[in-house]
Amino acid sequence: MPRPGRPMLARLRVRGWLQVRTPLHVGGAERDPNGDLQVAVNGRGQPYVPGTSLAGALRAFAEGDRPPAERLDSPWGYVMPGTQKGTASRVVVQDALITNTPSLGKDGLPDDVLDPAQLETRVSVGVDRVSGTAAHGFLHGRLVVPRGAYLRLELDVESTPDDLGEDRVWLGRLLGALAEGRVRLGAAKTRGLGRVELLTEALQIHEQRFDNRAGLLAALHGDGGQAWTLTDLRPDQDQAVRQALGIEIGWRPAAPVMVRSAVDGVAVDAGPAHQRDQPHAGRAGPAGAA
Repeated sequence: MPRPGRPMLARLRVRGWLQVRTPLHVGGAERDPNGDLQVAVNGRGQPYVPGTSLAGALRAFAEGDRPPAERLDSPWGYVMPGTQKGTASRVVVQDALITNTPSLGKDGLPDDVLDPAQLETRVSVGVDRVSGTAAHGFLHGRLVVPRGAYLRLELDVESTPDDLGEDRVWLGRLLGALAEGRVRLGAAKTRGLGRVELLTEALQIHEQRFDNRAGLLAALHGDGGQAWTLTDLRPDQDQAVRQALGIEIGWRPAAPVMVRSAVDGVAVDAGPAHQRDQPHAGRAGPAGAA
């Protein structure tokens, strides 16, 4: 007699760290409608990226990075509009705590969680298309996770022997894109926010089998199963599907352009705009100055 529910005879388990390369904003509940856009926090008040948000970004990238003949409805789930047909996702993405360092405590949980006081504030204004100056009444701010923070990545792919081969391929392609910094998370991605990079030296990929006695006992005893490397999962790593278009615009400001950090304790509070993605160094001055 067939067992009820969805079969899971194998599991690909990924554990690692994503480093925030540009400031990141994943929105949370607003306490004040007139205040800054908040960053999501969990029940303990710790900044984090919800697993649903992370899964959505990963699925969106995976959909655009697949060959035309490949469908990802099976691993990521789908619903046919107007019908009751569909399946749940076989990909389980855990909430990602945001930390200062890529380290785990004795309980296996991140032990250096980012303090909400370390979040930065980014203030934006609307621009009047006629005058080219700041538009009246269009001022807002958002809290962002600072560059250099880390996200704990915990992802499982529930599989079967029939799907396991394809699951390895698309998972390897997705992890490769994360390692190359091609996947962005959160809001304001077109403004440069949300670029993250997978730390391959700390990446752990294990395959567990539940269709035999040895595999079940190994999982119960905490054995991770067969270990894989990112290279093992990427047989087609030289055949990129998604094409990237880079545009570089050269310009010179007509007046001094400054950028300011909202976090105290850096070398300087303000610096030339061309250094905004570099560590603060030197003294504040007009754009182009040393």
